[in-house]
Amino acid sequence: MTAKEYLSRIKKLEGLIKDKSKSLRKLKENLLLIPSTGTDEKVQTSTNSKAFYEVTAENIAELETEIINLNREKNEIIGKIYSLDNLLYVRVLSSKYINGLSLNDIANVLSYSYEHIRRVHFKALIEICHKM
Repeated sequence: MTAKEYLSRIKKLEGLIKDKSKSLRKLKENLLLIPSTGTDEKVQTSTNSKAFYEVTAENIAELETEIINLNREKNEIIGKIYSLDNLLYVRVLSSKYINGLSLNDIANVLSYSYEHIRRVHFKALIEICHKM
């Protein structure tokens, strides 16, 4: 995997986290829709309702674990960016791979030429390769 591919995982992971969080929210809403008697009376619940509840609870636990692992991976990659010693490398890589700016936009924001930012980006990618 190249440094660019590695750093581009940040946005892919954010998309996966967003999708799984949406699914988790829907599952939790469905869990609330399971009928309850609302009393302390013992009422035989249907096997389907109990099975649905158990499967939904298992799916919620799985999704929560997946989201935690995806966040951990994303934070690990971001941590590698912020572990670089050169502050300009950090600013360029974080602007591009975390904030989604183009190199041209980064050049404008940081008041450097596009060519300079392109060279800095290249050197920063080499540094990230050493940390992978």
